[in-house]
Amino acid sequence: MKNLTYLFVLVVFMLCMQACQNKQGKNYNQEEQAAQDGLTFVKNGMEGGLTEIKASGLAITNSRNQRVISLAKMMIEDHTKAGDELKQIESDKKDY
Repeated sequence: MKNLTYLFVLVVFMLCMQACQNKQGKNYNQEEQAAQDGLTFVKNGMEGGLTEIKASGLAITNSRNQRVISLAKMMIEDHTKAGDELKQIESDKKDY
């Protein structure tokens, strides 16, 4: 009976160890996935900003309305600044 109790305790201990290892691996994968999702978000933001800059450039080229031109210039300035910040975030995230 004593040997059976030791065997039972050993099996429970091994199952607990296995569960802890699986949990740690799962957390690691979630953290890795979150980091990848963050980089995807940054890249999509940079692409969207470049699209806005190109569209604003077309507005400057094709419009004669001063308000439209002013807005387009502001859009270019803002999206360029946001793109620079996203590049910094991306490089920081890759270094991490």
